[in-house]
Amino acid sequence: MAGAVRYHLELMLPELDDLEKTGLFTKAEIKAIVKKRTALEYSIHRRIPLLSDYLKYIEYEINLEKLRSLRSSKFKTSTKTTPNNDKISKLKKQALKNNNAVDSSIIRRIHALFNKSLKKFGGDVGLWKMYFKWAVDSGAGVKALGRSFGKAIQQHPRENTFWILAASYEYNTNHNIQTARILFLRGLRINPESQELWLEYYKLEILWAVKVYARRAILVGGEDKVRTTGESVELPALNEEKDANNQLEELTKEVEESTEKQNDDETLLRIPRIIFKNAIEAIPTFEFHLKFLSVLSSQSPLFAPLITEMYDSISKHFPTSPIARSFLASKSLPSIPTNDYTKQTDFVANLKTCVHEYDKVFCDETVVDKYKVLEEFEKFVDGWSLVSESAELRKYFSTLLAKVYSRSFANGEISPASLLNWSKLESSETLEILKLGTDKFPGNGMIWGELISLSFDNGSQQLSISEIESLAKSKIAGVDEKFNFWKRYLGRVLEKYGGSWSDFDGEAADDDAMETEENDPTYIPEIQRIFNSALSHTQLAHSTFSTIVIKNFLFFIIGTTPSNFLPILSEFISWYGRSQYVYALATTLIMDLLKSKSAKNVQLIRVTRKLFDIWVMSLGEKDEKDGRVFLKAIEFEMTYGGMHGGGEFQSELNFYYKGRKWVDNEEEFLRQYEEIKMSV
Repeated sequence: MAGAVRYHLELMLPELDDLEKTGLFTKAEIKAIVKKRTALEYSIHRRIPLLSDYLKYIEYEINLEKLRSLRSSKFKTSTKTTPNNDKISKLKKQALKNNNAVDSSIIRRIHALFNKSLKKFGGDVGLWKMYFKWAVDSGAGVKALGRSFGKAIQQHPRENTFWILAASYEYNTNHNIQTARILFLRGLRINPESQELWLEYYKLEILWAVKVYARRAILVGGEDKVRTTGESVELPALNEEKDANNQLEELTKEVEESTEKQNDDETLLRIPRIIFKNAIEAIPTFEFHLKFLSVLSSQSPLFAPLITEMYDSISKHFPTSPIARSFLASKSLPSIPTNDYTKQTDFVANLKTCVHEYDKVFCDETVVDKYKVLEEFEKFVDGWSLVSESAELRKYFSTLLAKVYSRSFANGEISPASLLNWSKLESSETLEILKLGTDKFPGNGMIWGELISLSFDNGSQQLSISEIESLAKSKIAGVDEKFNFWKRYLGRVLEKYGGSWSDFDGEAADDDAMETEENDPTYIPEIQRIFNSALSHTQLAHSTFSTIVIKNFLFFIIGTTPSNFLPILSEFISWYGRSQYVYALATTLIMDLLKSKSAKNVQLIRVTRKLFDIWVMSLGEKDEKDGRVFLKAIEFEMTYGGMHGGGEFQSELNFYYKGRKWVDNEEEFLRQYEEIKMSV
């Protein structure tokens, strides 16, 4: 190993000598480079080298090359203004003129390191990608990648990225469209269900067609000659190609025949047509059609026939799909609405065409799931209504949408979400629409939630809040629907009494209520009854939703009547049970509140201390003896004990000694105690 390392270090001597002569590196820096390279050479020449050893070496050389390149460019700029009478400057200038070997020496070393590592770890796809990315991004030796692409594909013929990179290399670097085509065709024979390969090949042919079309505009009859400037990709026959799709052999023949003559627009579009036809046969999905359309969206009018053919293909393959038919209905207008387009002369005519096409879809009995057509129509109308500055146009959209909602409801082709949108659109009919919604979708929690929310603002309706609550509980069965109903209902209850609902999704709840004076607690029993009713109805004692319900209840009580918090909490636990679970939630919630406040609330600190005392007293033989309550209490006393005069240290010691007696694993308890001391 030592001999091999010494041999490679000796090969570096001319390069290092030139680096010093040019003044790019000092003598001390050259010594440091030799020392670092020696250590890295030993790491990659050991008996069982690791991939990480090569990556460290490669990273070092890449950074060294960046430094050399930066210094070289600065040095060349500075020497232009340096007087020539300086003998040393003359030598350095002469060295810089003849430093082509220095410029490429580190680049060659990086290539060599990548090649060495790939011989040992060629099965690592990420390493190949790293090599190609470095070569392409830096432009370092990109013309010599032909053989490397071939080796990568031989080892990983199912990896789409390598086929695409190799074809891109042939087209962009070697300017060889024929070889690029062959690579894509061979890749598709092995990976016929790769959307990425189909689309990239299609893009290549579109770019080539644009290039040829532009060239004809300048020079009619010009020939497209291959100007190879780099090493061509050499790829022998692969075993995977023997079992390839025979249908794609026909694709190869068709493409070869089409490339022989491309002397007019029709023949120029023939290859893209062939690719699209075969791609859709291999992957017949609506989403795949849209991806092909996106390739042509920003191209020249030359491809208008191709776009028309794609629309025809969608119509042919998806005649009953609500999404596909809705897409076709709206094709007369841009997919992205803009206010500028609403001012164009053809906007009104195109809008009428779209509305007429949507009507045909609504009336077509073969289309399934008509409610999805309505949802797509909503998106279409909302998109253009939002960008329009015309009040008349927005009114037209609202009237149009209301008519469609009414017709869809009558035909039984409306979803709960669309019905809710309908109720918001026609404010004068909101109550009646929601009642119709509860009859049509009796188990939908969102509709019941909106109805009970509306009753808070409309006391003259036929049903009271409690009656709606009772009906909703009897009708709603699904877990998610129960969550939707109670979230809306409890949110309105809290709003009524000065609170707000929070999902506690990682952000601290709004603690503005903590700044207000204590409120009248007479309404608390009713709020507690509603929250208890929510927990009872959901029957999800261990669910995330029950935790959110309890947190909202506790947070509201803390914010409105903190002096009554402990008695109310005790009543709540006596009804709900699971005291340890609720105590843990309550203490965590209060401590989070204390952390979020700049001025610490003394009353909250008192309440929390009492809460910990009650929690400890409630412990029984069935509870886990992990000591978390004692550790939490100790952390609280260490953090906030000094803010409420006297006895805090004694409280901390009290929890400490009680905790040591309670836990099963005293050693683990003491370890966690020391961690708390260090952190606080």
